Amino acid sequence: MSAGPAGGPAPGASTERLLRRGLVALAMIGTAGVAVELVLLRHWKGAGQVAGWAGVVGLAAALLAVRAIGSPRAVTAVRALAGIALLVGLVGMALHVHANYEWGPVDSTYGATWETMALPVRLLLAATDTIGKAPAVAPGALSFVALTLLLATFRLPAQAAATPSSPEAPEAPARS
Repeated sequence: MSAGPAGGPAPGASTERLLRRGLVALAMIGTAGVAVELVLLRHWKGAGQVAGWAGVVGLAAALLAVRAIGSPRAVTAVRALAGIALLVGLVGMALHVHANYEWGPVDSTYGATWETMALPVRLLLAATDTIGKAPAVAPGALSFVALTLLLATFRLPAQAAATPSSPEAPEAPARS
């Protein structure tokens, strides 16, 4: 993309295109960050932990596909991969909070009073990693990155061209 006056966007660049590129860039950075986090946590010990890697690989594939978007089928593929990664992240968050919650009764700080605490307090302790060892925020980051990529696919030109009822779609020439 060429720069316009004073280093700003080129005169022909649309705000929508710039925002889309920004969302894709954030998704790329986020995917790399989640992958580094999984490596640092050595998150590959069992089938449940490998699921997080499947989400990262799905996002990486979607990011590669988003660079080559030119058809409605490609948009659908990107959305499907990002949607799967979003679900993997949400399930991962639930599993991490559950694992932390199960740790409550044996926790050195809260174990003695665990059963007397209100359920919302116990869930908050589990969700904020105050108890347990499973970071609930890590799979949440995967979901956030997937949602960012999904947002980047809205109102794509390839999608508009395939939808005749879309306001952005060019009208078919009238037959005489």
